[in-house]
Amino acid sequence: MSYDHPRGRKGLLDEISIILREECVISVIANPYMEAAQKFSTMLSHIRDSSLIVRALRSSFFDCNSLFILFNAYNATVQFAEYVVKKLKSLGIGIIKTLVVDSALSLSALLPLLSEELVLTPWSTLGTIDPYIFVSHVMPKEAMAVKESIDQAIASVPKDGGGKGQVIYALAVSGSLYEYVLSEKHIRYLERLLNDYVRDRVAEPKFNELMNRMLNNIDVHDQPLSAKEINDLVNYSKIVEDRQLLNMIERYYNSAINYLNKSGKALLIETSLVTYDITPPNTNPLGY
Repeated sequence: MSYDHPRGRKGLLDEISIILREECVISVIANPYMEAAQKFSTMLSHIRDSSLIVRALRSSFFDCNSLFILFNAYNATVQFAEYVVKKLKSLGIGIIKTLVVDSALSLSALLPLLSEELVLTPWSTLGTIDPYIFVSHVMPKEAMAVKESIDQAIASVPKDGGGKGQVIYALAVSGSLYEYVLSEKHIRYLERLLNDYVRDRVAEPKFNELMNRMLNNIDVHDQPLSAKEINDLVNYSKIVEDRQLLNMIERYYNSAINYLNKSGKALLIETSLVTYDITPPNTNPLGY
């Protein structure tokens, strides 16, 4: 059995209104305007409109103790959704839940775990979680070029620093600053992979496979999160002693299991090529 994505914006909002009931909702997508959908207020915002969200949250428009955040986890919306979650926490919102409307690919699938609960629609897509494959498709050479151009732009500002804020703002609006952040992360992932390989933390076949993906820009987003990936990621986080990553995996794991228990059916993982069923581990990989 598969689920069709609701047609059109109204159809999507109507379906979500049934899922969320009377909850308050923020939707982070590429449409800088606001509209209402049946029983709840939905705010449609863009990455450049963070001030609009903050103003609305401080007004009576969103008088909520419980709040959902909707976003498609790709490109600039990933970074913005993370920012919104942190901003909501700083404003004292009691409960923050994240609904993945369409897709959460690669490492972006971890971002919803910054909230208290991850909620999925029947047509939601969850991609693979690989600690070395970043969501961006920026290749190493491209990453270096972007980083160099941004560094030059910032360095061109007079030493008094008066225009630095304007330069950074212009880069942010153009999207270049976001690409700069992606480039830095991509380079750090590559460095970490090489370091782990030298220290025998990554086997040579796995190293060659990951290098091939990164250098040849192969899309690996057509694989769902599986029991094996959960176990592999748990082991990886223990090896590198990354407690934050381990906590994220735990929340991801619990959210998936809770969804399966509540729905009483398998969680469908839909991609452009094939539909998968998520396979939770037979035993808890977290050791309890």
